[in-house]
Amino acid sequence: MDEIALPKKREDLDALEDLANMLNISDDKQSNCDSKTVLVYDMKMADHKNLFQSHPERPARITRSVRLLEDTGVLSRVRVVPSREVTKTEAMWCHREELWSKLEQLPNMSPSELYTFGATHDSLYACNETFTCAKLSAGSLLNVTEEVLSGRARNGVAVIRPPGHHCEESQPRGFCLLGNVPIACHYAFNHHNTKRILVVDWDVHHGNGTQDMFYSDPRVLYTSLHMWRHGAFYPGTGKPSLVGKGPGEGFNLNIGWNESGVSDGDYVKAFEELILPIAREYHPEVVFISAGFDSGRADPLGGCNVSSEGYGWMTWSLMGVCKKVILALEGGYNLSTVSNGILACTTAMLGDSPDPMDPDELIPTKCGLESIQTSREALAPFWRCLGGVQIKQEEEDLPPKRFLRSNVRRADRRTPSPVNSTPPPSPTRTHSPKRKQTEDPEQYSPKCLRRSPRINHRPAVAWGDPNNSGETTIVDHEEIKSSTPEHDEPVKLNDNVFAVHPKPWCEHLENHVNSAPAILEKSPACQTCGDSSESWYCLYCYQTHCSRYVNEHALFHGIDSGHLMALSMADLSVWCYGCDSYVHNEKLLDAKNKGHIAKFGIPAVSVSLETVQE
Repeated sequence: MDEIALPKKREDLDALEDLANMLNISDDKQSNCDSKTVLVYDMKMADHKNLFQSHPERPARITRSVRLLEDTGVLSRVRVVPSREVTKTEAMWCHREELWSKLEQLPNMSPSELYTFGATHDSLYACNETFTCAKLSAGSLLNVTEEVLSGRARNGVAVIRPPGHHCEESQPRGFCLLGNVPIACHYAFNHHNTKRILVVDWDVHHGNGTQDMFYSDPRVLYTSLHMWRHGAFYPGTGKPSLVGKGPGEGFNLNIGWNESGVSDGDYVKAFEELILPIAREYHPEVVFISAGFDSGRADPLGGCNVSSEGYGWMTWSLMGVCKKVILALEGGYNLSTVSNGILACTTAMLGDSPDPMDPDELIPTKCGLESIQTSREALAPFWRCLGGVQIKQEEEDLPPKRFLRSNVRRADRRTPSPVNSTPPPSPTRTHSPKRKQTEDPEQYSPKCLRRSPRINHRPAVAWGDPNNSGETTIVDHEEIKSSTPEHDEPVKLNDNVFAVHPKPWCEHLENHVNSAPAILEKSPACQTCGDSSESWYCLYCYQTHCSRYVNEHALFHGIDSGHLMALSMADLSVWCYGCDSYVHNEKLLDAKNKGHIAKFGIPAVSVSLETVQE
């Protein structure tokens, strides 16, 4: 065919060069900042461009975002790490040789060949620099991953393009050339022996590539919130009933919206009802966020209405599940939405409380609640936190026992035990360095119980024999319901099973609970030892003290002062030392709501999923 002439009007590369000069961007941009948040970008990734027509996946997505980080002073607060290209060996962890062979031909293609390459692939364009940019995108994320998993950083942000979550094992598609996050997951497997990774993908398009690569792999819990429209929205995948297969069954969560207009309230509700409870039970060692901002307001492709404050809140909430959080840019095609979304997520990672969301946007939509309920029903058989129990299967079909024992480890904190046994670390909290810890779930058995016979965790169902070797028992949920006494005291169902429910009322509510101050702190320091890793507010005098898993000063304060009720700032539960029980009552809602505002910047969402069934 005849050569296709390049258009005379193309992206204004001079403007990009001026921007790079303005930001003093160079190839060697290692920052001297000692921040525990790292960030990577490289303006060479702006060289990936469409030669033939304007395109929403354009260079300004990253240049505009970096400029806003610079203008707001946030770039000076993070530690910028160098970029690098992914190697072929690293890419082959996820992809096949034929994909690499296709991409490495791009630098030598003529304009007509580049046009044909894009036209013969699904939603794709390419130029001579595309392969280099794709390698930089994937490799730069690996540099952030190494910083975080090595412990040199707490969390990190990768402002990268082209995106990656649509790319398949052997085919590029959907603007994506290499699977950036899947490659990073394998880097964690291979270089850091990571066994549990949570991937949260909030791009408005389902991450078909990421899902497919880990669909039968329980080492990755893939979670996606996306527009689905019963399969009519690109790429047509992400059906809520697809929950994984084989050993990966139950480790794939799809929340598919069926109508446009879902906003912060729908995403907050999905997080609070599904994503966060499952994540806490899974206990990930690292969280990857596939951050597509095309679910945001005014995006030309998305049709959703998530605010930048909403993105900041989602990032903040995931940091409560696991301190190691890595965000990688995926989609997002409104420049203001993308840049402000990245800014909100980065400041959340730096420890800034997210800005409050618009209260009018916090009411979930009817279609949103229906989608959440559908996904909940699909995953309920696999996660105790959803009120279901593991479906009985043949032994070889069950998830690996290390995952089941990981769940038992969380449950151990709810189970009575001999005094002086060593408590296991909480999956969502940081512990005092005085406590010896280990990251390996295989180090724990049901003998690793709490030091006090009190039950001290949120209401849930646990299984595991405190006197045996850690065998797992399948529990009949109806048996639990029928065996729970009216006053909701802890009950032992059999030799292996305990159920704990909060008391709806106790005699100490009247004289031991005062009105909370206008503002509570998110992580107040213990007034005795100064530790802030796991804090409790006394609901009478509002002094703050550490938990019994740190130095027990909250317990001692209750005994010494006679103030018997305390609010945990870790999970916003209330414990009564006089009743030796959790309590949940309307009189406690003021303190709990102010605690929720301190932790998340917004009041607690009160709309219930039962609304769906009305």
